Amino acid sequence: MSLLLETPPPSSLLPVANDRPCEVSRPQQDMLFAPVELSHATRADQPFWVEATSDVAVLERHRAAWQDLADHTIEPNPFYEPWMFLPAWEAFGHQTPGVRFVLVWRRDPSPQKPSTLVGFLPLIPARGFGGLPVRLSKTWQHEFCYLCSPLVRTGQEREVLNAILDWMAKERQGLLKLCHLPGEGPLAQAIIDVGAQRGASTFVAERYNRAMLHRAEDFKTYINASMSGSSRKDARRRLRNLSALGMLETRVLSSDPPSSRASAAPVDVWIREFMQVEASGWKGRQKSALNSHPATAKYFETICRAGFERSQMTMLGLYLDGRPVAMCCNFGSGEGSYAFKTGFDEKFGKYSPGVLAEIENIRLVHELPRVRWMDSCAVAKHSVLNRLWSGQRTIQKVLISPGRRLDNVAVEFIAAMSAVRRACFGKKM
Repeated sequence: MSLLLETPPPSSLLPVANDRPCEVSRPQQDMLFAPVELSHATRADQPFWVEATSDVAVLERHRAAWQDLADHTIEPNPFYEPWMFLPAWEAFGHQTPGVRFVLVWRRDPSPQKPSTLVGFLPLIPARGFGGLPVRLSKTWQHEFCYLCSPLVRTGQEREVLNAILDWMAKERQGLLKLCHLPGEGPLAQAIIDVGAQRGASTFVAERYNRAMLHRAEDFKTYINASMSGSSRKDARRRLRNLSALGMLETRVLSSDPPSSRASAAPVDVWIREFMQVEASGWKGRQKSALNSHPATAKYFETICRAGFERSQMTMLGLYLDGRPVAMCCNFGSGEGSYAFKTGFDEKFGKYSPGVLAEIENIRLVHELPRVRWMDSCAVAKHSVLNRLWSGQRTIQKVLISPGRRLDNVAVEFIAAMSAVRRACFGKKM
């Protein structure tokens, strides 16, 4: 058993449980696209329009079209896909006042064909920004939602943004506040283009970088470039010391895993073990672990089962004598994966099992054929991932005016006040 050798074992850095691979097919209903035509009348000369509702049953009715949109979005965001969003809303958002689920539709040129859902964004009303009395609508976000980019059908970015801003201007919704939005890529570019086209003011209120993994040619190439020689040597030493305590192995739960690393244990066993490991340390003591509250435990269980059935969830664990000492849970969308949670048993803290599990997670990314990159979903300057992952992703908070004069003035005033606060007090708004 060795870690990060010049010629690592082909399957894993650790001995692997001799389990059979799990094979789960995607539910047929999620593969079908059956968009529902709107019941209310719309003008024939409107190629794009907004349906805004506070009734979650409307989302359920449009679920097939919503999932099709998620499967063809310009930038993936599993947190806003129906299988992940609806359990989150049930757990954390059902009592949120004033929510508007914004659905942007595109009329088909043929009257006989149904309309297509091209945009989805959940908004909640807010008053005030940085102590200033302005009216705005912001993206809804809960504690475990690490990305809030709207779902936008590929090729329709500018049309969708214009439709949302037109609706906000007509309804006098104030400013649009997009939180946890990628700072690079087609959506960020579309915001700039649409703002210039409409004469609408925009302001990046906050921006930071978080760790991101872009897949290399292979695991060896990536780890040799991202970790220093001394760091790899230290990881090998910790692995030897941990493996001296008993039988150490790595296991993987995935619906299409590398066959030699697959676990036959049911997904419910993995869910239970993950929550137990996460709660074994300071998160459990501070009541911030997933199983500290019934709502968060149910949410995690639901999205793990749904993600596994859809081949959009993987777990990885380091097991000592059959018991987990560190685990990682990831959710996927498109070619990307999102590091949702990591937990480790603090009794083994001196061996850094969480770091060893993260290194195995990097290997797993290089083994799964559909994954090209992984978003850490971590805070800026994460002490572990910034040392292990060589890439970064910019995440930002953006204020956008629909283009009305008073809204433009509000955005420009906020930008000016933010500059003053930073210069004089070193504070963000």
